[in-house]
Amino acid sequence: MLSSQLLLGTTSGVYAVASGQQTARLLALKGALVTHLAAAPLGAAAAVPRLACGPGELHALYPFAASLPAEQACGMHLLRPRGDSGSGAGADEPAFSSEHVWAGDARSCCIWDAPPPGGSGGGGQQEVGLAVGTEPADVFTSVDSGRSWSGGTGSFAAAPSREKWSFPAPPHQPHVLSVERLPGGGGDGGEGGEGSGRLVAGIEVGGVLVGPDAGGAGPAPAAAPAPAPAERSTLGGSSAWEERNQGIYVDVHSCRVDPHQAAHWLAVTGRGVYETHTAGASWHAVSPATWAGRYTVGLAINPQRQGEVLVAAGDRPPGIGVHMYRSTDGGASWRDITGAVFNGHECAEAKGDRTPVPYFWGGQALVGTDTGHVLASTDAERQQWRPVCRVPAPVLCMALPGQSPSSIMH
Repeated sequence: MLSSQLLLGTTSGVYAVASGQQTARLLALKGALVTHLAAAPLGAAAAVPRLACGPGELHALYPFAASLPAEQACGMHLLRPRGDSGSGAGADEPAFSSEHVWAGDARSCCIWDAPPPGGSGGGGQQEVGLAVGTEPADVFTSVDSGRSWSGGTGSFAAAPSREKWSFPAPPHQPHVLSVERLPGGGGDGGEGGEGSGRLVAGIEVGGVLVGPDAGGAGPAPAAAPAPAPAERSTLGGSSAWEERNQGIYVDVHSCRVDPHQAAHWLAVTGRGVYETHTAGASWHAVSPATWAGRYTVGLAINPQRQGEVLVAAGDRPPGIGVHMYRSTDGGASWRDITGAVFNGHECAEAKGDRTPVPYFWGGQALVGTDTGHVLASTDAERQQWRPVCRVPAPVLCMALPGQSPSSIMH
């Protein structure tokens, strides 16, 4: 179970920090570039992108990955506790097993517990539902722990603006940078909200779209051993996704749903932060004028303190520069906390040069940096910060079970 572990995705695998601990251990995918994570009590999902956009040509998003193997196992990986709970793993050996359940250019991911009535998943484990956002922009879903997949193959083909989607750098393909399943126990998602189970995708460059129910509650038979990723079928056809782009700058790096208000969503874009109180029916910018030119990429909403939001920004793409902002009213107003976060010798050394990852863990606000440090603050005003742990590679994303993940990859 992952209930008390913070997951860190890095340029060299997935690490975990247990509650109350100050050391991180290798969890899975040793040596892999992990740009997005998502977690549920029964396991975690990790997105490993394709690094090359052509023969010998590194993708513009990953200039720092030149030393990594170009042929890493790109796609979606399902991470589960080993049978011995990882107790037999050495300090340098992964504590979780990793199953390559979807092969392709994975850019974002989502996971949820999907126990079938009266059954279990392959190998006697409970099922999880999965969604993977890709480049070119598409979304594939599975409700049987990745043994079969539906959707994809043109999920957004019917979107009115689809022909205009692109990306400035080669290979000029839009990509899904966040995918989230709307929470709730079924039925209405709240006033102005959506029914639970639907997917919300943030696309660079394409905007915000809402898809069909991702499923996961229906019965499923016990499965045979899983085939190799290349042999797994894509079932069904494309389903309608609805554009929710009125008023938003469609260079979307992440879109997240406020856990306290179902219809309140926030999105970080190439032109700052946008919010909606109508589940995407209309958006408006909430970044102050002093942010002009800031390139917002990191976003975290505190699930325990209503209204608290952290945003991380750079001076220019791809995430160069370090700026941290905090809101206590859901994004209506902001305060620059960069100086507070990196105050003092130890925290200043952790700052690095690239945009950090913001997150929340219990009563703590967190920042993960490209020096491999994780900094934390427990005071109400987030003015006092301290180092928590350090991993041997830049931190790119964070995740906790039952909480929206955070990533600064775009």
